[in-house]
Amino acid sequence: MKTRGIIIYSKIDAKKNYWFIDELIKYFANYDIKLNLVLDDEYSQYLTLNLDITFAINRTRDYKISLDLENKHIKVFNNQIVNKIANNKYLSYLLFKKLNLPCMDTYLNVNSSLNYPLVMKQVSGHGGTEVYLVKSKEEINSIYKLNKDKTYIFQPLCSNIGIDVRVYMFKNEPLVAFKRESINGDFKSNYSLNHKASIFKLDEEMIAICKKITKELNSDYIGVDFIFNNNKWVVNEIEDPVGAWMIYDLTNIDLAKIIVDYILKELNI
Repeated sequence: MKTRGIIIYSKIDAKKNYWFIDELIKYFANYDIKLNLVLDDEYSQYLTLNLDITFAINRTRDYKISLDLENKHIKVFNNQIVNKIANNKYLSYLLFKKLNLPCMDTYLNVNSSLNYPLVMKQVSGHGGTEVYLVKSKEEINSIYKLNKDKTYIFQPLCSNIGIDVRVYMFKNEPLVAFKRESINGDFKSNYSLNHKASIFKLDEEMIAICKKITKELNSDYIGVDFIFNNNKWVVNEIEDPVGAWMIYDLTNIDLAKIIVDYILKELNI
């Protein structure tokens, strides 16, 4: 059977990443492998008409898609466990605690032991969206009132705001890492929010933390984020799907080719 793959995106994210998608399609074509873009809202219908799919790249944040594909014995990059945990900040925190990793204390509800200001995050938010610095119970209630159907976590504010480190991991090895810094005093430092970034040299402890996470999840390609608190880098979040624009903007790494070569190796092609 000829090798065929699909890459799944939401419509909005597909528009943002059309160049990257085209690069993956081009590199797979060099090996006579067809890669088709499938939008998440067309996924179920597409699958009923195309049963000869060998592999899938799930770039949505819906782990149920990966789970469905795995149940159909289709190899998925990343697996459904990665997608589920990475896209739920509280599940990520529980994983960090299970692995005994340094991280910020995280709560589903505000209790008397927490002091304002607090960081309030929507559990499935991404790219710095729906992350708030709250200074009172009234501010929290206002956010809840506008988002009644959403779940939030609460964390103490780290000691050094506006900086973090994003590590790109392939299997159990770091590909590259970047330090991201706020340019306007914002407590968020996401590159997608137009803050600055530079290549960062990881220390051995950070690498060991990342490897513990990737080995536990059996991940393929993810991002691991650190923040700086009390003179120490502590793990903060896992990203799947992880964006690639810092890599292309700040390095000569051909990420699309690396992804394609990795998938071919995993598929024994």
